[in-house]
Amino acid sequence: MASDPFALNDNGTAKDPAAFRAALRADPVRMEALEKEPEVAAVVLGEDDNALQELIKSVYQAEKKRIDKLNKGMAERTIDAQRVSATVPRDTVQLYQQLRESGLQYGPAFRLLRNVHLVATKAALIRTQASATALTNQLRTCTTEKTGLTQRISKSAATAATATAAAASLKACRAQLAQASSQVDGLQENLLSQLEDALKQVAKLKADLTAANKATGTTQALADKAVQERDAAKAASESLRQQVSQLRAEAKEADEQLSGLQATLAQANGEKDATGKELASCRDGLSKSTGTATDLSNELVTCQQYSGPLAAQLEEASSHLATCEADLQHCLTNNLAVTSGR
Repeated sequence: MASDPFALNDNGTAKDPAAFRAALRADPVRMEALEKEPEVAAVVLGEDDNALQELIKSVYQAEKKRIDKLNKGMAERTIDAQRVSATVPRDTVQLYQQLRESGLQYGPAFRLLRNVHLVATKAALIRTQASATALTNQLRTCTTEKTGLTQRISKSAATAATATAAAASLKACRAQLAQASSQVDGLQENLLSQLEDALKQVAKLKADLTAANKATGTTQALADKAVQERDAAKAASESLRQQVSQLRAEAKEADEQLSGLQATLAQANGEKDATGKELASCRDGLSKSTGTATDLSNELVTCQQYSGPLAAQLEEASSHLATCEADLQHCLTNNLAVTSGR
């Protein structure tokens, strides 16, 4: 007969770690549950036997503590413990007096019943239900905060994506401005060279006109025309210089906008990290609240288990009370009969 692969030692470690790991891997249901915990799944899917033994030992100790706690709670709810903690005294006469003060009638057949004290159990049940309600509200609050944090993270991610796209667009504009600036510089150099050639031609024309001034009277008109062409060339050069200055100013403004967007992107990344930390903290609080709610739910189930026998005992007490009333009525009838016979 094959041995159990999940057999454990007294200290909570596996007797055969390799068989334990193989059995876990072969069970799809357990592996699906383990995949929800990445760290546990990594240990199970790995080959480190020491890490697996530590994991099994920690789970064993946690389960043992839970069972000990449940056993302790069950021991505290025994009949003897309830009898000791009961506020109703065991003195029959005093109990009868308290029943009379409460408006209850009883006869000679009344018997003292045990374990009918329900005040402490009802109070514990009410406290447990109130605690469960509070934990449920806390879980709803944590869920709402988690949803808000998720929306903030999505918004931060969208802002970061927008800033990244804007930075890429500005980088492209900057490249285009640099290319346009280089083209303008080339045009300026070309125009300056053409202007120098024109000035040389003007100088040559002046020389020719000066030489021909003696022969013709039209040299002055040619000189004026050359001066006009020179002025037009200077005006064109000045206009090009102004355009280059304007383009450089626009490039500088684009650089400033890019710097501002980069700062916004860094701030958005910081907010994203902060919201991630808040989300992790909220998840931890949510897991703790879930564990506490589970414990309270177990205690509530235990209280409900004990409330059944107590209700049966209460019904038994009611039936005995009815019997006592009938006996009292019978005694009164007999007394009346005896009195009337006398």
